[in-house]
Amino acid sequence: MRSASTVSGDASRSEAVVHLSVPCTDDAWPALTATLRDLTGDVRVLVVWVEAARDEAPDAASSASPASATARADLLAVRQRALAGLGRADLLTVGVVADATNGVGVAVALGCDLRVFGAEASLVVDAGTAGVLGRLAELVGYARALEMSVTGRRVSAQEAGAVGLANLVVTGDDVDAAVADLVAAVLVTPREVGIEMKAALTAAVEPGARERRVAAELAAAARLASDNGSDE
Repeated sequence: MRSASTVSGDASRSEAVVHLSVPCTDDAWPALTATLRDLTGDVRVLVVWVEAARDEAPDAASSASPASATARADLLAVRQRALAGLGRADLLTVGVVADATNGVGVAVALGCDLRVFGAEASLVVDAGTAGVLGRLAELVGYARALEMSVTGRRVSAQEAGAVGLANLVVTGDDVDAAVADLVAAVLVTPREVGIEMKAALTAAVEPGARERRVAAELAAAARLASDNGSDE
């Protein structure tokens, strides 16, 4: 279902579904924010394809880079808006991970409602994952989330499926078909029912807790970045 013309940060549309391919860098956040802002009311599903991680330095928001405090704060604000948008009650979001990812890629995937992993995919929880650590704990439990975070070990697609990080794990050639089938199944449910179900499940967590948690995590990331900068 992914348009062959889709490139990083561009959205392709098919009926009630929008597909967006984002890089595993901080460029993902403005792309997500812009897409979420421009979605019309008839769109029910946003499929976010996380591109493979590159061998480069961590994002500026969580590293000891020379980025100014203002630049880091602006970036964290964009990230917070994007994560909030992914949780909208009137939209179901599907994160697709087909390759190795870390940092921003993990944050984007965990920010989505559902996740599809290719069999060769893997993830690493690191400093760039700020904003979704609470979500990680919701999915896999506190102890496992803590262990993944502090060790930074690579988690395979198979383990992700076993512990609840991935809803589906399929062979690489079947990822597109699996996403298409999942989206088709979602669209069978009437829009109003889907909205109410998502809202009810979200409310099962303390009202507003997720937003406060994201804000607290990003504030901690900003403090860590500031501390690292002062040590240089």
